[in-house]
Amino acid sequence: MTALLPSSKATLATAMPEMQLLCSCARNYIDDTAIEEIVARSQQSIDWDLLLHKANAHGVLPLLHKSLSHVCPDRIPLPLFNQLKACFHLNALRNQYLSQELLRLLALLESNNIAALPFKGPTLAILAYGSLSFRQFGDLDILVHERDFLVAKDLLLVDGYQRGQQLHGIADIETQELALMKRWGEYPLIHPDKQFSVDLHDRLIGGEFPALSANFDLFWENLAPVPLLNTEVNTLCPEDLLLYLCIHGSKDFWLRLSWVCDVATLIHTQPQMNWQWLSDRAQTLDCEQMLWLGISLAQDLLSVSLPEVAADRMQKVFEKQQLSAQIQRQILSGICPKEIKYTKLQRFYFHGQLIDNRGDQRRYYFSCARSLLLDPIRPNVQDLKFVSLHPRVHFLYYLIRPARLLSERLASFSSKSSH
Repeated sequence: MTALLPSSKATLATAMPEMQLLCSCARNYIDDTAIEEIVARSQQSIDWDLLLHKANAHGVLPLLHKSLSHVCPDRIPLPLFNQLKACFHLNALRNQYLSQELLRLLALLESNNIAALPFKGPTLAILAYGSLSFRQFGDLDILVHERDFLVAKDLLLVDGYQRGQQLHGIADIETQELALMKRWGEYPLIHPDKQFSVDLHDRLIGGEFPALSANFDLFWENLAPVPLLNTEVNTLCPEDLLLYLCIHGSKDFWLRLSWVCDVATLIHTQPQMNWQWLSDRAQTLDCEQMLWLGISLAQDLLSVSLPEVAADRMQKVFEKQQLSAQIQRQILSGICPKEIKYTKLQRFYFHGQLIDNRGDQRRYYFSCARSLLLDPIRPNVQDLKFVSLHPRVHFLYYLIRPARLLSERLASFSSKSSH
C-alpha cells in the first residue's frame, strides 16, 4: 500500500506524550477508563505549551479544557491553564455570535422563499456535543437546493458578504465563478466586517466525489430539529449526519483530530441511531468504506463503543484497516495538519480506493488523469499579465503559456549564470 506519510511510524502506544494525552482528553464523554488514562498520561513529561498548540491545530481546545478541568486541573501550570480557560470562553462567545448570524441568514433566505439547511457548525455542536461551547468551528455551512443556489449567493453578496476565493483563470470573474460552483457545488463568502465566512452549498459533497453528490438530495428527506438560541432549526438527522461526517473526513484525508471527535461524540450521544438504516443508506450511496473508515478511527483513537449490530456489520464489510492505521499514524505523528501535503498521486490513490462502485472509481481515475495532464498547460492569470488578448482569441493562451514559461526559465538561467 502506498504510504501517506512514509516517515511516520507512530501508534497510540508510541506517540509523543502530548498526542497521547490529547487523544485521551479529546472526548465529550469522560468515563472511569478515560479518567485513568488522563491521570496516567498527564503524569508523563508533558510540554504543556506544545500540548495547547497541538490542541488548537486539531480543533479540540474546548475538549482539552473540559477534560483537564474535570480530571486534573492541578497538573497543568497555572498560567497555561488560565490561557486554556480564556481560549475556551472566547470560543464559546464566538460560537454564540456565529449562531446568531446563522439564524439571521436563515431568516433572510426564508423571507425570499429559499429553503436552507444548516449543517456542521452550530447545529453539529448542539446535536452531538449538547452545547455550543465544546466544539471549535470557524465558519457556517448552509445547504440550499440547486435551483435556489444562484439567488441565495446573490442575496448574501447584497447582504455585505464578499467572494471568499481568489480566482486565477484568464476568463472573466463571472465565468470562473460559475465553473467553480459547478465543479465544487459550493460558494465561499467572507464578511469583511464580521470576520468570518459562510460556505453556501448546493450539494454536500463535490469535487473529489462527484458521483456521490448526485444522490445527496436524499438527505433533505430525513431532517432533525435542533434547538439553537431559543429557536428550532432543522439539520441532518443523526444517521445522515454521521454518514456525511465520514465522507467529509475521507475527502479531506482525516487531517484533524476534531473530525474524528465529531464522529465519536455523535455515536456516543445518539444511542437511538438506526444502524441498519444507516448501513443501507451507505450501500445505496456506494460509500460504505468511508463510513466504516471514520468509525474505525473513532474506535481506535477515542475508544468509542459500537452496538453489536454495527460492530458485526463493520467486521463483515470493512476492508480498509491498513488505510485506517496509516491515518492514525498521521494524526499521532504530531505534524501540524496545515503542514501535511499530499502529492496529486497520493490524493488520487487515497480517494480512489474509498469509492465502492467500480464504475465510479474508473470515472474518478479518468477525471484525475485528465486533470493531471491538463493542469500544467491550462492558462492562468500570469499568462494574462504576460500578454493581453481579446476574449475571442483566448484559446491562443494555450500556445502563449509554454512560450512564457520558457522565457522565464531562460531569464532565470541567465540570472544565475551572471552571478
